[in-house]
Amino acid sequence: MWRAVQRGYVAHDDAIFIADGLRHGFTLGVDVTKMHGHRRFSNYKSALDAAASVAKAVAKRVKAGKAGNRH
Repeated sequence: MWRAVQRGYVAHDDAIFIADGLRHGFTLGVDVTKMHGHRRFSNYKSALDAAASVAKAVAKRVKAGKAGNRH
């Protein structure tokens, strides 16, 4: 994504928004403070601590065609 920003294919602000959403979750425009009885899920601490390894593993699955649609 950052290479696409460097080459002018993606706006920097859009990349920041996506990076933040991937890291902290997307709100989809919903004000979660107004929701009652909701559950909020966070990434596992182990996944956050090993972000580089997780990214490498995901990339490997994508390259092998093992990520995507499940039926």
